[in-house]
Amino acid sequence: MGEIAEMMLDGTLCECCGEYIGYDDGYPQYCSDDCAEGRGATHHQERSNQSDCKKLREKNRKKRRAQKKLDILKSQDHTGWGTHTEYHWYKTVCGLKLDFWPSGKKAMFNGVVYKNVEDIDELVKAIKENFMKEPK
Repeated sequence: MGEIAEMMLDGTLCECCGEYIGYDDGYPQYCSDDCAEGRGATHHQERSNQSDCKKLREKNRKKRRAQKKLDILKSQDHTGWGTHTEYHWYKTVCGLKLDFWPSGKKAMFNGVVYKNVEDIDELVKAIKENFMKEPK
């Protein structure tokens, strides 16, 4: 038998999704109530198709990602910004449109994409300074 299968049987890994539980009780177990409820199983029932667990794991992963994005959006101050959606903001800077995606920390101004934008106000300030320096 494989090492992973043995770890699932002794309770080190979740019997449903394979996540690390961290302790060995000597019998198969689940990492959370979601894994147990998602399949309607108890610790001693025979395992069935793992696709249910994969779907549940992906659903939980999507929930965590969405919550993280919402936390980022709530922490950002978007005063003076227009919003296409909660994930896409825009503002006019020096007569040109500046697009900003706070969840992805990306911005685009005059066809140039800026990645990993931590502080959008600093970027706006830099754009204004550079725009004023350019000869007309």
